[in-house]
Amino acid sequence: MKLIIPKYAEKFKCIGASCTDSCCIGWEIDLDESTLEKYRTVGGEMGKRLSRAISYEGCPHITLSGERCPFLNQEGLCELIINLGEDYLSDICREHPRYYTTLGDITYGGIGLCCEAAAELVLSETGTHGYAEIDSYDAEPCECDGELLELIMPKKQTFIDILRDNHFGLLEKLKRVFEEAIRLQAKIDGKEVALLTPSRGDAEGYLIGLFDSLEYMGEELLPTLREALRGGVCRVELSPVAERYITNVFIYFLDRYVPRAVEDGDLLARVTVASVSALAFALLFLSGEKKDLSAAVNTAKLYSKEIEYNEDNILAIEDSACEGAFGAAAILWERLL
Repeated sequence: MKLIIPKYAEKFKCIGASCTDSCCIGWEIDLDESTLEKYRTVGGEMGKRLSRAISYEGCPHITLSGERCPFLNQEGLCELIINLGEDYLSDICREHPRYYTTLGDITYGGIGLCCEAAAELVLSETGTHGYAEIDSYDAEPCECDGELLELIMPKKQTFIDILRDNHFGLLEKLKRVFEEAIRLQAKIDGKEVALLTPSRGDAEGYLIGLFDSLEYMGEELLPTLREALRGGVCRVELSPVAERYITNVFIYFLDRYVPRAVEDGDLLARVTVASVSALAFALLFLSGEKKDLSAAVNTAKLYSKEIEYNEDNILAIEDSACEGAFGAAAILWERLL
Protein backbone atom coordinates (compact mmCIF):
# COMPACT_ATOMS: atom_id res chain seq x y z
CA MET A 1 0.00 0.00 0.00
CA LYS A 2 1.22 3.51 -0.86
CA LEU A 3 0.34 6.65 1.07
CA ILE A 4 0.28 10.02 -0.74
CA ILE A 5 0.17 13.19 1.39
CA PRO A 6 0.92 16.88 0.84
CA LYS A 7 4.59 17.52 1.54
CA TYR A 8 3.79 19.93 4.34
CA ALA A 9 2.09 17.08 6.22
CA GLU A 10 5.48 15.43 6.70
CA LYS A 11 6.44 18.35 8.96
CA PHE A 12 3.47 17.94 11.27
CA LYS A 13 4.17 17.44 14.94
CA CYS A 14 1.78 17.80 17.86
CA ILE A 15 2.72 20.87 19.92
CA GLY A 16 1.20 19.37 23.07
CA ALA A 17 0.89 21.74 25.99
CA SER A 18 1.68 24.73 23.73
CA CYS A 19 -1.62 24.25 21.88
CA THR A 20 -4.22 26.90 22.73
CA ASP A 21 -7.15 24.59 21.92
CA SER A 22 -6.36 21.03 22.99
CA CYS A 23 -7.95 18.19 21.02
CA CYS A 24 -8.23 16.45 24.43
CA ILE A 25 -10.97 18.91 25.40
CA GLY A 26 -14.50 18.76 24.02
CA TRP A 27 -13.94 15.90 21.56
CA GLU A 28 -15.36 12.39 21.73
CA ILE A 29 -12.65 9.77 22.32
CA ASP A 30 -13.75 6.48 20.77
CA LEU A 31 -11.75 3.34 21.50
CA ASP A 32 -10.85 0.72 18.92
CA GLU A 33 -10.82 -2.95 19.92
CA SER A 34 -7.02 -3.39 19.88
CA THR A 35 -6.60 -0.43 22.24
CA LEU A 36 -9.29 -1.82 24.54
CA GLU A 37 -7.39 -5.09 24.71
CA LYS A 38 -4.24 -3.23 25.74
CA TYR A 39 -6.11 -1.28 28.39
CA ARG A 40 -7.48 -4.49 29.89
CA THR A 41 -3.91 -5.63 30.59
CA VAL A 42 -2.93 -2.49 32.49
CA GLY A 43 -2.69 -3.01 36.23
CA GLY A 44 -2.16 -0.81 39.25
CA GLU A 45 -3.65 2.61 39.75
CA MET A 46 -3.57 3.43 36.03
CA GLY A 47 -5.52 0.27 35.28
CA LYS A 48 -8.16 1.29 37.81
CA ARG A 49 -8.39 4.77 36.30
CA LEU A 50 -8.83 3.29 32.84
CA SER A 51 -11.54 0.95 34.07
CA ARG A 52 -13.45 3.84 35.62
CA ALA A 53 -13.03 6.05 32.55
CA ILE A 54 -14.20 3.63 29.84
CA SER A 55 -17.89 3.55 28.93
CA TYR A 56 -19.41 0.81 26.79
CA GLU A 57 -22.63 2.66 26.03
CA GLY A 58 -22.80 2.74 22.25
CA CYS A 59 -19.29 2.72 20.82
CA PRO A 60 -16.70 2.12 23.58
CA HIS A 61 -15.24 5.48 24.57
CA ILE A 62 -13.51 7.40 27.31
CA THR A 63 -15.96 9.37 29.43
CA LEU A 64 -14.97 13.02 29.60
CA SER A 65 -14.59 14.80 32.91
CA GLY A 66 -16.60 17.89 32.16
CA GLU A 67 -15.21 18.65 28.71
CA ARG A 68 -11.72 17.27 29.38
CA CYS A 69 -10.22 13.85 28.83
CA PRO A 70 -9.59 12.52 32.37
CA PHE A 71 -6.02 11.71 31.37
CA LEU A 72 -5.18 15.29 30.37
CA ASN A 73 -3.20 16.77 33.25
CA GLN A 74 -3.04 20.39 34.34
CA GLU A 75 0.11 20.94 32.28
CA GLY A 76 -1.78 19.95 29.14
CA LEU A 77 0.04 16.62 28.80
CA CYS A 78 -1.37 13.13 28.31
CA GLU A 79 -0.87 10.90 31.34
CA LEU A 80 -1.36 7.79 29.20
CA ILE A 81 1.74 8.74 27.22
CA ILE A 82 3.64 9.73 30.37
CA ASN A 83 2.85 6.49 32.23
CA LEU A 84 2.35 3.91 29.47
CA GLY A 85 3.89 5.32 26.28
CA GLU A 86 2.51 6.38 22.90
CA ASP A 87 1.74 2.75 21.99
CA TYR A 88 -1.20 2.95 24.41
CA LEU A 89 -2.95 5.75 22.55
CA SER A 90 -6.17 4.82 20.77
CA ASP A 91 -6.26 5.04 16.99
CA ILE A 92 -8.21 8.29 17.08
CA CYS A 93 -5.75 9.94 19.49
CA ARG A 94 -2.68 8.70 17.66
CA GLU A 95 -3.89 9.67 14.19
CA HIS A 96 -5.64 13.00 14.90
CA PRO A 97 -5.68 15.33 12.96
CA ARG A 98 -4.66 13.09 10.06
CA TYR A 99 -7.26 11.96 7.53
CA TYR A 100 -7.20 9.19 4.94
CA THR A 101 -9.13 8.01 1.88
CA THR A 102 -8.13 4.64 0.41
CA LEU A 103 -8.76 4.05 -3.29
CA GLY A 104 -7.56 0.72 -4.63
CA ASP A 105 -4.02 0.18 -3.41
CA ILE A 106 -3.30 3.88 -2.73
CA THR A 107 -4.29 5.90 0.33
CA TYR A 108 -4.59 9.68 0.00
CA GLY A 109 -4.14 11.57 3.24
CA GLY A 110 -3.31 14.84 4.92
CA ILE A 111 -3.72 16.81 8.13
CA GLY A 112 -6.92 18.56 9.22
CA LEU A 113 -7.48 22.28 9.74
CA CYS A 114 -9.11 21.72 13.14
CA CYS A 115 -5.60 21.43 14.63
CA GLU A 116 -3.76 24.75 14.92
CA ALA A 117 -0.34 23.19 14.26
CA ALA A 118 -1.72 21.56 11.10
CA ALA A 119 -3.59 24.70 10.06
CA GLU A 120 -0.40 26.75 10.31
CA LEU A 121 1.36 24.33 7.94
CA VAL A 122 -1.56 24.43 5.47
CA LEU A 123 -1.84 28.22 5.49
CA SER A 124 1.91 28.88 5.35
CA GLU A 125 2.53 26.87 2.19
CA THR A 126 4.15 28.81 -0.67
CA GLY A 127 5.25 27.88 -4.15
CA THR A 128 4.14 24.61 -5.71
CA HIS A 129 1.87 22.18 -3.92
CA GLY A 130 3.83 18.94 -3.93
CA TYR A 131 3.17 15.48 -2.55
CA ALA A 132 5.21 12.91 -0.67
CA GLU A 133 4.80 9.21 -1.42
CA ILE A 134 5.30 6.77 1.42
CA ASP A 135 5.65 3.10 0.52
CA SER A 136 4.68 0.17 2.75
CA TYR A 137 1.80 2.03 4.37
CA ASP A 138 -0.19 -0.37 6.55
CA ALA A 139 -3.78 -0.31 5.29
CA GLU A 140 -6.20 -2.70 3.64
CA PRO A 141 -6.74 -2.17 -0.12
CA CYS A 142 -10.21 -0.94 -1.05
CA GLU A 143 -12.05 -1.69 -4.26
CA CYS A 144 -12.83 1.35 -6.39
CA ASP A 145 -13.98 2.24 -9.88
CA GLY A 146 -10.80 2.37 -11.93
CA GLU A 147 -12.38 4.51 -14.64
CA LEU A 148 -13.53 7.12 -12.12
CA LEU A 149 -10.13 7.04 -10.48
CA GLU A 150 -8.43 7.83 -13.79
CA LEU A 151 -10.88 10.63 -14.52
CA ILE A 152 -11.08 12.33 -11.13
CA MET A 153 -7.64 12.20 -9.54
CA PRO A 154 -5.79 13.83 -12.48
CA LYS A 155 -8.54 16.48 -12.54
CA LYS A 156 -7.87 17.24 -8.88
CA GLN A 157 -4.30 18.00 -9.86
CA THR A 158 -5.58 20.19 -12.70
CA PHE A 159 -7.64 22.18 -10.18
CA ILE A 160 -4.59 22.69 -7.98
CA ASP A 161 -2.36 23.62 -10.92
CA ILE A 162 -4.91 26.27 -11.91
CA LEU A 163 -5.00 27.68 -8.37
CA ARG A 164 -1.19 27.80 -8.27
CA ASP A 165 -0.91 29.59 -11.63
CA ASN A 166 0.26 33.14 -10.90
CA HIS A 167 -0.66 34.41 -14.36
CA PHE A 168 -4.29 34.91 -13.32
CA GLY A 169 -6.18 36.51 -10.46
CA LEU A 170 -7.97 34.38 -7.91
CA LEU A 171 -11.44 34.96 -9.35
CA GLU A 172 -10.36 33.85 -12.82
CA LYS A 173 -8.71 30.77 -11.30
CA LEU A 174 -11.89 29.83 -9.44
CA LYS A 175 -14.01 30.28 -12.56
CA ARG A 176 -11.72 27.90 -14.43
CA VAL A 177 -11.89 25.34 -11.63
CA PHE A 178 -15.69 25.51 -11.61
CA GLU A 179 -15.88 25.18 -15.41
CA GLU A 180 -13.53 22.18 -15.35
CA ALA A 181 -15.60 20.56 -12.60
CA ILE A 182 -18.89 21.04 -14.46
CA ARG A 183 -17.43 19.62 -17.66
CA LEU A 184 -16.05 16.54 -15.93
CA GLN A 185 -19.29 15.97 -14.00
CA ALA A 186 -21.18 16.08 -17.29
CA LYS A 187 -18.77 13.51 -18.73
CA ILE A 188 -19.20 11.25 -15.69
CA ASP A 189 -23.01 11.54 -15.81
CA GLY A 190 -23.25 11.30 -19.57
CA LYS A 191 -25.54 14.32 -19.66
CA GLU A 192 -25.61 18.05 -19.00
CA VAL A 193 -25.33 18.99 -15.33
CA ALA A 194 -28.55 20.44 -13.90
CA LEU A 195 -27.63 23.24 -11.50
CA LEU A 196 -30.03 25.42 -9.56
CA THR A 197 -28.55 28.89 -9.19
CA PRO A 198 -30.20 31.35 -6.79
CA SER A 199 -30.80 34.84 -8.08
CA ARG A 200 -27.93 37.19 -7.32
CA GLY A 201 -29.97 38.87 -4.60
CA ASP A 202 -30.73 35.54 -2.92
CA ALA A 203 -27.21 34.08 -2.89
CA GLU A 204 -26.40 35.30 0.62
CA GLY A 205 -29.80 34.20 1.88
CA TYR A 206 -29.34 30.74 0.40
CA LEU A 207 -26.04 30.21 2.19
CA ILE A 208 -27.42 31.62 5.44
CA GLY A 209 -30.17 28.99 5.19
CA LEU A 210 -27.59 26.28 4.50
CA PHE A 211 -25.41 27.25 7.47
CA ASP A 212 -28.52 27.55 9.67
CA SER A 213 -29.34 23.92 8.89
CA LEU A 214 -25.98 22.57 10.12
CA GLU A 215 -24.96 21.37 13.57
CA TYR A 216 -22.44 23.17 15.77
CA MET A 217 -20.51 22.34 18.93
CA GLY A 218 -20.14 25.96 19.99
CA GLU A 219 -22.01 29.23 19.65
CA GLU A 220 -19.38 31.45 18.01
CA LEU A 221 -19.23 30.49 14.35
CA LEU A 222 -22.84 30.67 13.13
CA PRO A 223 -23.62 34.23 14.35
CA THR A 224 -20.37 35.49 12.81
CA LEU A 225 -21.10 33.78 9.50
CA ARG A 226 -24.67 35.08 9.47
CA GLU A 227 -23.46 38.62 10.13
CA ALA A 228 -20.86 38.42 7.35
CA LEU A 229 -23.49 37.21 4.87
CA ARG A 230 -26.35 39.41 6.03
CA GLY A 231 -24.25 42.50 5.52
CA GLY A 232 -23.99 41.64 1.83
CA VAL A 233 -20.79 40.38 0.25
CA CYS A 234 -18.80 43.27 -1.20
CA ARG A 235 -15.70 43.40 -3.33
CA VAL A 236 -12.43 43.62 -1.41
CA GLU A 237 -8.84 44.25 -2.34
CA LEU A 238 -6.96 41.15 -1.27
CA SER A 239 -3.42 41.48 -0.01
CA PRO A 240 -1.02 38.86 -1.45
CA VAL A 241 -0.91 37.19 1.98
CA ALA A 242 -4.71 37.01 2.30
CA GLU A 243 -4.99 35.62 -1.21
CA ARG A 244 -2.44 32.95 -0.36
CA TYR A 245 -4.33 31.94 2.77
CA ILE A 246 -7.63 31.65 0.87
CA THR A 247 -6.00 29.72 -1.97
CA ASN A 248 -4.31 27.32 0.44
CA VAL A 249 -7.59 26.65 2.24
CA PHE A 250 -9.34 25.97 -1.07
CA ILE A 251 -6.59 23.53 -2.06
CA TYR A 252 -6.83 21.82 1.33
CA PHE A 253 -10.54 21.12 0.85
CA LEU A 254 -9.96 19.87 -2.71
CA ASP A 255 -7.21 17.57 -1.47
CA ARG A 256 -9.38 16.22 1.32
CA TYR A 257 -12.73 15.74 -0.42
CA VAL A 258 -12.22 15.26 -4.16
CA PRO A 259 -10.82 11.71 -3.72
CA ARG A 260 -14.16 10.75 -2.15
CA ALA A 261 -15.80 11.46 -5.52
CA VAL A 262 -14.16 8.28 -6.85
CA GLU A 263 -16.50 6.34 -4.56
CA ASP A 264 -19.73 7.65 -6.11
CA GLY A 265 -18.86 9.86 -9.10
CA ASP A 266 -20.20 13.04 -7.47
CA LEU A 267 -17.32 15.39 -8.17
CA LEU A 268 -19.42 18.54 -8.09
CA ALA A 269 -20.53 17.84 -4.52
CA ARG A 270 -16.92 17.78 -3.35
CA VAL A 271 -15.96 20.91 -5.28
CA THR A 272 -18.98 22.57 -3.65
CA VAL A 273 -17.65 21.63 -0.19
CA ALA A 274 -14.33 23.25 -1.15
CA SER A 275 -15.98 26.35 -2.60
CA VAL A 276 -18.48 26.93 0.24
CA SER A 277 -15.89 26.21 2.94
CA ALA A 278 -13.16 28.39 1.46
CA LEU A 279 -15.71 31.17 0.94
CA ALA A 280 -16.80 30.93 4.58
CA PHE A 281 -13.15 31.08 5.64
CA ALA A 282 -12.56 34.13 3.43
CA LEU A 283 -15.61 35.99 4.78
CA LEU A 284 -14.73 35.23 8.39
CA PHE A 285 -11.05 36.08 7.99
CA LEU A 286 -11.60 39.29 6.02
CA SER A 287 -14.21 40.54 8.48
CA GLY A 288 -11.83 40.19 11.43
CA GLU A 289 -9.72 42.98 12.84
CA LYS A 290 -6.43 41.13 12.39
CA LYS A 291 -5.23 39.73 9.08
CA ASP A 292 -2.10 37.89 10.21
CA LEU A 293 -1.24 34.19 10.24
CA SER A 294 -2.49 33.74 13.79
CA ALA A 295 -5.92 35.13 12.84
CA ALA A 296 -6.03 32.92 9.74
CA VAL A 297 -5.16 29.83 11.79
CA ASN A 298 -7.86 30.60 14.36
CA THR A 299 -10.45 31.19 11.62
CA ALA A 300 -9.61 27.99 9.76
CA LYS A 301 -9.52 25.99 13.00
CA LEU A 302 -12.91 27.31 14.12
CA TYR A 303 -14.62 26.55 10.81
CA SER A 304 -13.09 23.07 10.60
CA LYS A 305 -13.87 22.17 14.19
CA GLU A 306 -17.46 23.38 14.06
CA ILE A 307 -18.47 22.23 10.57
CA GLU A 308 -15.93 19.95 8.93
CA TYR A 309 -15.55 17.48 11.79
CA ASN A 310 -19.25 16.67 11.80
CA GLU A 311 -19.75 14.31 8.87
CA ASP A 312 -23.46 15.16 8.73
CA ASN A 313 -22.50 18.78 7.99
CA ILE A 314 -20.26 17.80 5.11
CA LEU A 315 -22.96 15.53 3.70
CA ALA A 316 -25.49 18.36 3.95
CA ILE A 317 -23.23 20.69 1.96
CA GLU A 318 -22.61 17.95 -0.61
CA ASP A 319 -26.32 17.26 -0.94
CA SER A 320 -27.02 20.96 -1.50
CA ALA A 321 -24.58 21.26 -4.42
CA CYS A 322 -27.04 21.04 -7.31
CA GLU A 323 -29.92 22.53 -5.28
CA GLY A 324 -28.19 25.90 -5.08
CA ALA A 325 -25.00 25.82 -3.00
CA PHE A 326 -22.66 25.56 -5.99
CA GLY A 327 -24.30 28.47 -7.79
CA ALA A 328 -24.69 30.63 -4.67
CA ALA A 329 -21.03 30.24 -3.76
CA ALA A 330 -19.95 31.03 -7.33
CA ILE A 331 -22.02 34.25 -7.26
CA LEU A 332 -20.53 35.35 -3.95
CA TRP A 333 -16.98 34.59 -5.02
CA GLU A 334 -17.53 36.89 -8.02
CA ARG A 335 -19.01 39.53 -5.75
CA LEU A 336 -16.15 39.27 -3.24
CA LEU A 337 -13.25 39.23 -5.71
